[in-house]
Amino acid sequence: MDWETINWGVATDAGALLIGLGGFIYAGLAHKRAKEANMLAKDAVVAAKKANLIAEQANDLAGDSNTISQRALDISAESVEYEFTLNIDEQRGAIIVNHNPLPVSDVSVFVLSEGRAVANIEGESAEPFGEIALSLTSLIDETIERAKKMNFRIVSEGPYGDSKRSGRHPVTCTVTATVGYRTQSGKQLSTKLDDTFGVVEDSHGQIRFFKS
Repeated sequence: MDWETINWGVATDAGALLIGLGGFIYAGLAHKRAKEANMLAKDAVVAAKKANLIAEQANDLAGDSNTISQRALDISAESVEYEFTLNIDEQRGAIIVNHNPLPVSDVSVFVLSEGRAVANIEGESAEPFGEIALSLTSLIDETIERAKKMNFRIVSEGPYGDSKRSGRHPVTCTVTATVGYRTQSGKQLSTKLDDTFGVVEDSHGQIRFFKS
């Protein structure tokens, strides 16, 4: 029996055994690392789902907050007592003034004088404390012509009560405006306004515009 051959074979088997054992251990470690990696990946997926859920809940809360804010604004708008005024200006005509801290839209204005339509406008908007102007040139010109045809006023002067003409009698004209408008909450409202102006020819033949 060749002992050298036997010793070589034993050594070879032992080496193979060690290599195999090392491979087995390495495979086990790799499997463990793979399981840990899979677990981390699953945890990441769960964390991502939770993050998405939190984001969705945050969006829902934001939406609810916006709805509540809008509703509060609507209630605030409805609690406002909307006020408008009408002012007749010799140069600019009929001036509608929005005396409210909120804007209004879809504004329509119909102006009448002695039951006759003299101006109208539709589809306008009025900013807070803003104005809408409608021309009344024809009405004012007509009123001036009427004033020129009025009788003179006769007054007495001096110790003997001498009579003297002192300009003509004035002409007054009342204007009525119906204002329709839509509030911020979508409510359609309307109001009726009026204003009176006058025209007179003085003793010097000059035409004067006045408010009564």
